[in-house]
Amino acid sequence: MLTDAQKAAILRVYDGLWDVKNSRGKPIAEPFAFLPDKSAWKDYYRVIPHPRSLNGVKENLDNGTYQTTQAVFDDLSLVFANALHFNEDGSVIHNDARTLKNTLEATWPAEPELNPPRPATPMRPVAATPSAAPYDDLDASPVGGATGETNWESMKPRDKAGDEIVRKTESALPRWKGPSLEGWMNLEGQAARDPYKVYNDIINRLKTVKDKGADTLASDAFTRISEAAVLSELSFTTPMSLALIENRVALRGYPAPKDFDMDMARLFEKGRRWFEEGSKDYGRILILQRLYQGLTSSTAAAAALARNSNQNFASIPAGPGTRIGLLRMRLPLRA
Repeated sequence: MLTDAQKAAILRVYDGLWDVKNSRGKPIAEPFAFLPDKSAWKDYYRVIPHPRSLNGVKENLDNGTYQTTQAVFDDLSLVFANALHFNEDGSVIHNDARTLKNTLEATWPAEPELNPPRPATPMRPVAATPSAAPYDDLDASPVGGATGETNWESMKPRDKAGDEIVRKTESALPRWKGPSLEGWMNLEGQAARDPYKVYNDIINRLKTVKDKGADTLASDAFTRISEAAVLSELSFTTPMSLALIENRVALRGYPAPKDFDMDMARLFEKGRRWFEEGSKDYGRILILQRLYQGLTSSTAAAAALARNSNQNFASIPAGPGTRIGLLRMRLPLRA
């Protein structure tokens, strides 16, 4: 049974983990507070046999579950060991897990009430089952052979006849008339619509997107962004949030569609800067931005697809995180 003094010492160590901040002043312990959603992260629970979270450890401590200080140390260590095993070396969460692991191992022995910990009891992880690689039907080997170097001498220059075909083809294509004040609102059938109805439709579509395999809304990420906060990396210094944009739409405060589009661009920019790259909320921002780009596409068919599709946009080939270079795809070129 833990004494009150031991519990107090453990809480000091626990609070110390939350005191470690990133360059933006946010606790790096946040991703380790809760266990991943089981329906969305089935692979995690196949690979990690003994999941642990910081909030779970705190709850067990409050409930009197732990009988020894070593048991608490083992569980805290396991939180970070699991993250180190599951996440790619060099990723943000992998680096943060290592930082917190080092912090735990440095601060625990500094508490006189706590017994010097033994190395955390090892729990053998399950070997990860490799999932099917995307684009299995493509030859992803380096273009130049095993070394990855291109054999430029074997590549023939394009002949003049081919250049002429390209020139004639390009000259026959319709020319872009340049940007207009309405921008994407020039879509066929859109011009006659009330622009504020269009803005509301777009916002409501963004707010219906759910995380893949879960009931949580991707747009919840916007609620975790401070409206008033100004980040040094941003291209603007004014407050920005989804609620602010909705309020401006309600007040009919956008002189032209380009102004609404600019606010949305700033909202996504702020989201990408607010959340750590690689975090779940960062991914949600990318998905919602991709959807927004589809909804406001200059191609009516693409906009219609974005309005009606339930597809997770991050998994579309050539979408965020899945891009494959054209050279690697070895696509045939036709004149």
